[in-house]
Amino acid sequence: TGSSSLATVSVTDTFNAAQLGYVSALTAPNTVAPGTLTWTNVGPLASGQSTDIIVNFTALASANPAVNSVLANAGGGLTASDTENIIITNPSLS
Repeated sequence: TGSSSLATVSVTDTFNAAQLGYVSALTAPNTVAPGTLTWTNVGPLASGQSTDIIVNFTALASANPAVNSVLANAGGGLTASDTENIIITNPSLS
């Protein structure tokens, strides 16, 4: 969090629901919708503190790439984002 404490931090994870299927998350999201997971508040976070959210997906279709993006928003213009491109070559379902 740098030098500021953050009372409220929302996190939104977006993905192509035709390529990735949500399975579970360590810190369960508040909202699960096709292609979007939302955590309304993963805070408070003290200065220098961080938190991890681990999300598990099932590969549903081949993709080059399947894109998974996340946005953290603490309000007042304080945001952080990241995007991961995943290559899915042999999806399988059990």
